[in-house]
Amino acid sequence: MGFKSTGCENSSSSCSGGLIISRRESIDHSSGSRKTSTLLENDVVLDSCKTPMKQPECSTRMDCIRDDEFDESILEEIDDFCMQKSAAKVERSVPSGDILAGTQHNSNSNCDPGASLDSTNVHDSVVKEGTPVSASSLDSRENDSDTSQPTRTGDMPEECGKYLQSLNDRQREAACSDISIPLMIVAGPGSGKTSTIVGRVLMLINEGISPSNILAMTFTTAAASEMRDRIGAVAGKATAKELTISTFHSFSLQLCRSHAEKLGRTPEFLIYGHGQQRRAIIEALRLSENEKGRQSHNACILGEDSSGITSPQYFKDKSKTWLKFVTKAKASGKTPEQCREMGDEIGAAILGNYNDILRSCNALDYHDLISCSVKLLTNFPQVFKECQDSWKAIVIDEFQDTSSMQYNLLQLLASHKRITIVGDDDQSIFSFNGADISGFDSYRKDFPNYKEVRLNKNYRSTRCIIEAASSLIRNNRKRCQLKDVLTDNSSGSKITIKECHTEDAQCSFVVDKILETASNGSASNCSYENIAILYRRQVSGKVFQMAFRERKIPFNIHGVAFYRKKVVRAIISMLRTTLPACDDGPYRRVFKALLPFEKEEKKKVIDHIDKISTIRKCSFISAASDIFSAKISGTFKRSQLTQGRKVLSTLEMLSKLVHREQSISAVVTSVANMVPQKYLLEQRAIIDVDGGKLLNEDNDIRSVLHYLLDDVSEFISTKFVAVERDNKIVSKEKGCLSVLKAFIEFISEREQENFQSRRQDNKNSITLTTIHQSKGLEWDVVFIVKANESEIPLLHEFNGMAKENGTSIEEERRLLYVAMTRARKKLFILYVMMNSNWQMIQPSRFLKEIPDHLCEVQAELRVQDLQTKQEHIPNGTTRFSVNMPREKEVSEVDMVPNDLLNTCLHKDLNETVEASNGSSFLRRFSVEDRSVISHLFHQWAKKQAFQNPKRLLDKVGFVIDERQRAKKNKHKDVLSALKLCLSCDEAFQYAEYVLRWEQIPADKRAHLMREKQEHFQKLRIEKSMGTSAPTCKQISYLQNLGCTITPTSRLHASHLIEQYKSL
Repeated sequence: MGFKSTGCENSSSSCSGGLIISRRESIDHSSGSRKTSTLLENDVVLDSCKTPMKQPECSTRMDCIRDDEFDESILEEIDDFCMQKSAAKVERSVPSGDILAGTQHNSNSNCDPGASLDSTNVHDSVVKEGTPVSASSLDSRENDSDTSQPTRTGDMPEECGKYLQSLNDRQREAACSDISIPLMIVAGPGSGKTSTIVGRVLMLINEGISPSNILAMTFTTAAASEMRDRIGAVAGKATAKELTISTFHSFSLQLCRSHAEKLGRTPEFLIYGHGQQRRAIIEALRLSENEKGRQSHNACILGEDSSGITSPQYFKDKSKTWLKFVTKAKASGKTPEQCREMGDEIGAAILGNYNDILRSCNALDYHDLISCSVKLLTNFPQVFKECQDSWKAIVIDEFQDTSSMQYNLLQLLASHKRITIVGDDDQSIFSFNGADISGFDSYRKDFPNYKEVRLNKNYRSTRCIIEAASSLIRNNRKRCQLKDVLTDNSSGSKITIKECHTEDAQCSFVVDKILETASNGSASNCSYENIAILYRRQVSGKVFQMAFRERKIPFNIHGVAFYRKKVVRAIISMLRTTLPACDDGPYRRVFKALLPFEKEEKKKVIDHIDKISTIRKCSFISAASDIFSAKISGTFKRSQLTQGRKVLSTLEMLSKLVHREQSISAVVTSVANMVPQKYLLEQRAIIDVDGGKLLNEDNDIRSVLHYLLDDVSEFISTKFVAVERDNKIVSKEKGCLSVLKAFIEFISEREQENFQSRRQDNKNSITLTTIHQSKGLEWDVVFIVKANESEIPLLHEFNGMAKENGTSIEEERRLLYVAMTRARKKLFILYVMMNSNWQMIQPSRFLKEIPDHLCEVQAELRVQDLQTKQEHIPNGTTRFSVNMPREKEVSEVDMVPNDLLNTCLHKDLNETVEASNGSSFLRRFSVEDRSVISHLFHQWAKKQAFQNPKRLLDKVGFVIDERQRAKKNKHKDVLSALKLCLSCDEAFQYAEYVLRWEQIPADKRAHLMREKQEHFQKLRIEKSMGTSAPTCKQISYLQNLGCTITPTSRLHASHLIEQYKSL
């Protein structure tokens, strides 16, 4: 085919392979229940070539035998094989030993899983759906029905046979299924999905498919590496290296580069990341505004006044919205022509302009990699034939995360029908990245003779956690309903649901509970490494980082290893440049970090310096000095020369600092503060959904500095004996140069250790991570924090209509389901009453869906539900009576076909939060009028007769009418305006907010009000300090502390003083 995709992107070995996917329960959708078992039974392998004779595409390899050496005994073996095939037809009524207990067969080609079940699973039907029962008791009954049947592992290597025998019945059934029939494995949390995938790959190899013809696709390089390691442990490293285990984008990148000329690109085309995509969107918007009829036609379509339509801020504000539109359009395979047919002219124009910009820049984005691969396989038969010849079997992992275009790619690659997909529709949580849960239905339709096996035994969590999570996810409508969850684990302790006043109170509870859980005297005695804190958005984890540092609790931020972060590498590189005989690498990274240009412009500058360095045969820094010392250049602009001189000046100043300063801590602090804040935010493309970063990255320079200073302290305490009280290491000559050299060597050793053993890196440390990043991981104790409306769910109904579409609510429920199933033994779910802006917020609506008998509620404020109607509760369970949000009567609507419409409906998260706490209603009025309205609502909310929001609104309206009839009315205009607004949804939400506040005990209200006033007083002080220049006293004090940074404001100076005083 011209290329071989590697298993990991960093792997240097060339290999090929097949796609891998996993599932739970067993349902056979082939043409007959006994037909499949006969095929499995009659798999005979010739000893001479080890090739299954039942498959025409894997025929006996006779070309390897010369004519004069032909052995006629092979003909006798073929005759024996044909006789066995004939005898097997007579035995079709005998159950095959290869179909294991627990298999469910469908007598017709109906695609509905579970449409008809055979007698094997009669016992399963007795179990209530979603209720975990003892797996051992059910498995024993299944095994009794077919205990005499052998598994098909006799012709395998001994290690592979032992591995398959170690699987449970359903895992083994999935692994040993007929490879000529498309296989769907539904694998729930903790069901042994990876073990089953490994078994399936071993079975494909045993059936005669070469490892080099198996393609396994995953979504992360870490998953690909783990899969390769586990296969290598059983089948040998040589076999594992031959497999192609790749991510979707890595595979597509190799394919596109191999045939770039067919795509109108060169093989060196660029890959646009998130930042470059947004700049391309801005340019596409500008082009759309410059088209014919911009002043009239386009202005109307965009719904904007033409006065500010060409301002840079306008394009910047619109770019985020339109980037989401382009991402969704490309993930679903939508073209500008299709947008135009749907009547979306402006969307078609922007999408077309965006594609033209990428083409002119010889670039593709990540979604283009998939769509262009589909285009190559569809429009170029020779490329399709190459792929078919290269990949004889495909296995796909995490199928629920595939987009529509990725599914189209899989369908083309798997035209031979030897495909295995593994996934769980209940764990589909990446729709913001194009994932389409409808891929399962498409698979059932496009592969009608598929077989479905469900892995329904959970090895991870306690029975209580499994049942609670199952009760939650059963409220989703768009899912496979027949999912019996089995477990041999104990019931365990109940789920703790904790109500906290504020985020600080929530943090204090978590810290205290962690110290209690991890203490030696605790019954659980759980180590730090088995504890995790999960949150929806990265900002929620900051308070825990600060608290853990203060309490000296070790923690790690799940994501990029600390010393592999770009910002840390930049700091270390700056320190390396001060050492004698420094090579070009650190200088190159310093220029990349300090040049304030866009990525492509930086690359151009650095490449030119490298070119001059090569021509003159000098060092990188010498070439840079010669280039930027010139006042005029034919290559660079004047601004580029100026910025280059600034970098050289910074390096010179840093060298002088190291030779003058005697405290290594002061040097590290100064260098850390030299790194531009903008560079910190470019660490990687982070998906941003409604202002919340869903993937982990720590962009706080102070936290990075704290980590480095901790290393300095450890270095001083372990590598040097003589240490002064202020942690200054005095060198008689050259400042702290010798100490800095030793410190960098210490860092290099630690970096190497971290790179070799990531697991050892985080040993005995608490994990802080987002829920999206926690997928696939597990811990003994899990804290899910800030389970509130506007967090989980992040996207929810606003003003009586779905904020995006009905499916978004189901995905939010799936997100909480994934978080809950990360816990092995104990689960805590916490929510707060007040957000960081001191507005009351509500607990997540999903907490009501957890049965009362499975949870222990620790609510300080046990208020009654404000709902006026009693909702139906599944399975007759009761719900705990904490304050829950009012359910709006909004049905689960289907996907809106026009993505532009979805984007227009999409409001900012802050507006949603304001709607839930009532502040958006008060914003209709002036500051002076708000106090009158607030007093009126609170006055009558205290009365027992008006504890219902509707009654409260009716009473307020009645009072307004009375006051309007009075002769003396001080606030006539305010009350008249209020009367007109009482019928809106925002007024109802404000009434709910007032009632919730009045139901808080008076002493607690007073305490919250004092904290609120102190909070805003602190913000006012910081704001005034942030806008005023630093005082002479602050600057003088910083200079005495050894600070070389010039503060930009009083607030900045205050922060610098705190940092340097801590040294």
